[in-house]
Amino acid sequence: MSTRLQHAGRIGAALALAFLPALVLGIYVRHPALARLPYLALLPWVVLYTDDRRPSVSVVYYFLGALATWIALYPGCYGYGWIAPVFMGLICVVPWMPFAPILRRVHRSFALPRVLTVPLIWVAIEWLRAEVTVGHFDLYRLGYSQARFTHLAQISDVTGVYGVSFLVAAVSGLLSDLGFSLRDHGWSPRRGWGRPRIVVSVAVLAGLFLAVWAYGAVRLRGLELLDGPRLAVVQPNVLHTIRNLRGVHLTQLLMTDEKVPAGEVDMIIWPENAIMDDIRRGGPYLEDLRWLAAEKDAALLVGALGLPVGHPGRTTNTAFLLTRDGTIAGTYAKTYLFPWSEYVPQDDLLRRLAPALHRSHRILTRKSWGFLPTGVAGEGMVLLGLPTDDGEFPFSVLICVENAYPPFPAEAGRAGARFLVNITSEGDVGGPVQEQLLRICIFRAVESRLAYVRAGNTGISGFIDPAGRVQSLLLGERGRTTFDSGVLIDRVRVASGEPTVYSRSADAFAKACVVATLLIWGWSWLSTRRRTSGTLVVSVLLAAGCSGAPDPGRDPGIASPSLQRGLRLLDEGSHQEALEALTAACGEAAPCRRALQPTAVCFIKVGEPEHGADYFAAVAERYPELAAEALSYRGYMLEKSLEPGAAEEAYRRSLALAASEEAYALLAKLLVRNGEMERAIETFREGLGALPRVTTLPFLYGRALMMHGELEESRKVLAAVLAKDPTNGPAWDSLGRVYLATGENPAAVAAFRRALEVDPADVEARYQLARIAIRRGDTEEAHRLLREIEEIETTLGRGPREED
Repeated sequence: MSTRLQHAGRIGAALALAFLPALVLGIYVRHPALARLPYLALLPWVVLYTDDRRPSVSVVYYFLGALATWIALYPGCYGYGWIAPVFMGLICVVPWMPFAPILRRVHRSFALPRVLTVPLIWVAIEWLRAEVTVGHFDLYRLGYSQARFTHLAQISDVTGVYGVSFLVAAVSGLLSDLGFSLRDHGWSPRRGWGRPRIVVSVAVLAGLFLAVWAYGAVRLRGLELLDGPRLAVVQPNVLHTIRNLRGVHLTQLLMTDEKVPAGEVDMIIWPENAIMDDIRRGGPYLEDLRWLAAEKDAALLVGALGLPVGHPGRTTNTAFLLTRDGTIAGTYAKTYLFPWSEYVPQDDLLRRLAPALHRSHRILTRKSWGFLPTGVAGEGMVLLGLPTDDGEFPFSVLICVENAYPPFPAEAGRAGARFLVNITSEGDVGGPVQEQLLRICIFRAVESRLAYVRAGNTGISGFIDPAGRVQSLLLGERGRTTFDSGVLIDRVRVASGEPTVYSRSADAFAKACVVATLLIWGWSWLSTRRRTSGTLVVSVLLAAGCSGAPDPGRDPGIASPSLQRGLRLLDEGSHQEALEALTAACGEAAPCRRALQPTAVCFIKVGEPEHGADYFAAVAERYPELAAEALSYRGYMLEKSLEPGAAEEAYRRSLALAASEEAYALLAKLLVRNGEMERAIETFREGLGALPRVTTLPFLYGRALMMHGELEESRKVLAAVLAKDPTNGPAWDSLGRVYLATGENPAAVAAFRRALEVDPADVEARYQLARIAIRRGDTEEAHRLLREIEEIETTLGRGPREED
């Protein structure tokens, strides 16, 4: 019994040591003011794997502790359910894994002071994490905790943040050296804490801290700062989703109009995703931005969606720079996308090598996040130019967590940027995480000696000077830095020097730690024949939706009853069960025809359009008389699967079999979304020629003409539509926009008010009326309409919008 208790005690002690870093860093994450805690973070792991009296401990303990630590460091994942932090943790913890095995082997081979080996190996692991973690998503290097200690942070213009991480990790190494010495040799000054090895270690580490502090003092005294451009940062404190883009746009437009004085600033900055739509496609966004730039006599930097050339159906997360006259002077598309929410990792590779796994991966992504991301990465850092009265100031933009990858802003420093702008849309991730992101920005400013401007939709927004000092923070209407709305106006302070040692070094300090670690670790294998005592194999199996597409039913006897059951289940909201019944209805052609549309709805609702595309192809092959309609639905499934080329082919095959209004409408709307307006209009005309008595195509055609700028033709088409159906609210909206574009404001107001009479919940009509009110200075009316829009948009949820 005592042996069992001893064994259980050893397991319990090992587990406690393995999980203590998660507790320590988890407390720091939630209470960033406790910036000294990270000095102790590595101590439990060092004790666990370098105790000469303890038998070899399996690295599994470290894996579990490192996984728990990653999960504790990223509480923002918790809002997506329990699987999100575990799934992300399993993927992102992989680059952490070498730390414990390498530390253990190096210590047992050479018994070097831990004050040296711990920071050396840890910095090598931090660099590895930064390079290979998906999306370079690593927000918690140990050094970031010291950002508010300005003197200490200055060394990062030579070593990057890794130099500060080295010092922080070295404290854990020193404390473990001291602790083991006291345990093994007692508290006697001569034998315990007074041993020469300990004294030398303390002296060297204390000397390093003093030298770094002195370097910081010298750099701060010698740093010459000049006045740069005057900027206005707009923090709207709204969640950016595809459902509320009208309300968000109005909020930012009104806030900027009311709180940024005309002629007072050189540039106005809106956050990432300020416009969750293609800024050039059909909407009034550019019109509003041009008007705003002229009213304020200022350039604008706005986060919006772009359409990447050669990638139909995809989008870019883009910053648009507009000059004072409203011309788009430059763009930067986000280079480092966040996995699964902005792009699907290894999507093309899986498509080629493992089609079944490719579909499963997509279905899991869609079910986890609620949508399939469409992002395409940009081509790298871009230097933009801001004209001012004092000349042009070159600057670069970082979007969202791109600031967490040090080499990227360093590239801007080498290219000649004078300051950096970080636009971000962090939603409700929480104040402690936003404070951590601010600390990351502080280090990026110091590393390249570039002023840093941060513009977040919910905070923290502010200005940081090239010394890493927080120059100003935006305090909102309630006096808060986060989850509050407001505008901050300040002048950028720019440094006059050349690119820093760090900017030119290509992470030389961190890479030196990597090389030294590899050399010591490699030498340990040459100097001894001992084998490691344990091996860890970690694998993540992706298993979701592996069953493939359902087959159309083959039993004619149950087809009709299955159809009735499927329709009933669909009405009850049981989409998975309804799908099973509706596919069984295709055992016979007649019930199958009635089942096609509700089956398509079910495939979308359960998040499996890839399977839907295969299913409708099978229906088209089995029932030639249903092929035209089935291929139309196949095209829709392919479109939702981000396969616009295959979707267009399916629509055209459908139309070759039988002309239908639905297929023409789907094909033309696909072309509109892809920015191919001429082809879309040609498709509408072809459809109207083939089906002159249809009811939906004329309105869509008129709207496409309006979006393409063919205003007179659009007016005629829309007027004809409304003559036949005066209750067509979207047609009144589109006609109102034609009137606005031709300067007929009273007619536009009348059209939008008519749209509201037809549909009291019409968001578009309110949105356009609010824009008109802003232009004539009636902000009270604009705010009233905005409140109504927000009330309606809150009922729409946060998922993707279906196009009409």
